[in-house]
Amino acid sequence: MTSCSTMLRVTQDLLETRRWVESRGGRPCRYPDGRIGLFFVGTAEPALLVGWDEFEANFRLGSCVIVYDDGPGCQDAFVGSVEEARDYVLSADPWLSGMAGPTP
Repeated sequence: MTSCSTMLRVTQDLLETRRWVESRGGRPCRYPDGRIGLFFVGTAEPALLVGWDEFEANFRLGSCVIVYDDGPGCQDAFVGSVEEARDYVLSADPWLSGMAGPTP
């Protein structure tokens, strides 16, 4: 993940997600390990681009959440369980994880 900003949002709203993804030229995909994800031009090629219907069915079945960076032009996003999303957010912000060190 590259850090665009600290405008992270978490949602289970697929309409919100679809608007965000499509406004950045993205599409839903499925990776070789079976996980669903989001593909954007310029990122590693996914195994298979899928439609929003397949994405939604698997998203709901897996009780997933989406964490995305709403900063201008940012394409950073994560799709996974709530627990995995927590780890993703902590890795995105060193202040939250305590890895930034003490405040001066």
